[in-house]
Amino acid sequence: MSDENGPLEDGVEEKSWVRVWMPRIAFVALITVAIGAIFTWAFVQVSSFLLTIVMSLFLAFALAPAVDRLAQRGWRRGVATGLVMLIAVLIGVVFIFAFTSLVVEQGALIANRIPGWVDALFKFLNEELGVEISRADVLAQEEAIKDWLLSYSDDAVALIAGVGGTILGAVFGALTMGLFVFYMTAEAPSLRRAVVRPFPKHQKERLIAIWDEASNQTGNYIYSRSLLAGFSAVFHTIAFLILGLPSALALGLFVGVVSQFVPNIGTYIAGALPVIVALASGDVTQAIWVIVIITVYQQFENIVLANKITAQTMDLHPAVAFGSVIIGANLLGAAGALLALPVAATIVALITASLAHRDDEALPDDSVESGFIAPE
Repeated sequence: MSDENGPLEDGVEEKSWVRVWMPRIAFVALITVAIGAIFTWAFVQVSSFLLTIVMSLFLAFALAPAVDRLAQRGWRRGVATGLVMLIAVLIGVVFIFAFTSLVVEQGALIANRIPGWVDALFKFLNEELGVEISRADVLAQEEAIKDWLLSYSDDAVALIAGVGGTILGAVFGALTMGLFVFYMTAEAPSLRRAVVRPFPKHQKERLIAIWDEASNQTGNYIYSRSLLAGFSAVFHTIAFLILGLPSALALGLFVGVVSQFVPNIGTYIAGALPVIVALASGDVTQAIWVIVIITVYQQFENIVLANKITAQTMDLHPAVAFGSVIIGANLLGAAGALLALPVAATIVALITASLAHRDDEALPDDSVESGFIAPE
């Protein structure tokens, strides 16, 4: 009987184990999947908000050095932060207004030139290709064209409504980010203390040093690029005014900003637009002069200005800068492309400051006496 009961008891134990543990395992797995799904859903819902927080922190890093300088001169941090942000916003508004006027003016110019282009197209089709077509043939299809356009009117209205909603969302997002940037910059000392409070004393000192160094390097980087952009914008605006190029102010600002804040290909993009505007005006000689002016200034900037202005500031490797712009553009579009460099500069500054501080801690106490570090 024992031989026969043995296998039966094993089978009963196996069945009881399966009966007891399999539901528990299934229940735990179900709970784990549910919790993971909830966290994933919550992260997706707040991802834009978290991105706003991160971007605000990076912008606060970029503005902090200027605010700190004003605070050291007796300004209250809130007032200093408001002034620095106001200057930045005014510069942005001027750029957007000037660029919008450029688009409107060039659009009107193109609209005025369309009849001439249509005549040239008819002449080319008739004389060169032998196609028998005239304005009368096109006008005969006017009703059909109107019906075709009306068939897409509902889609156009929906598109306009969608664009309006996108603009309102962008304005709300900008105001939200501006609010966070203001508080993060104005309350930077309190924020820094709150971040490092949970850490031991020796780590607090290290984190504060890294924070300050990263903030200074990021701010100096943005300051140097902004200064170069200002020089470039002023020079090109004056040059375009002398040439008689339309929308000289907008084109000068465009060249200055894009050439400094879009890495590697920014100079070519910045130079292409004034050339296109000159060609659209029908003056090839003017376009050639634009190319000459941009090329000469670029050489002057590389040899003289850039070395003096960026000598004491951090510089980004071209590959890092270009990659950051691509990632920023994919995440946030044009705004992300412009914010990519401050973000990349902050990350590089944090890593550089952390490594430098670690190297300093690794040095022996008698390094100065032993000649490893030259005494001051």
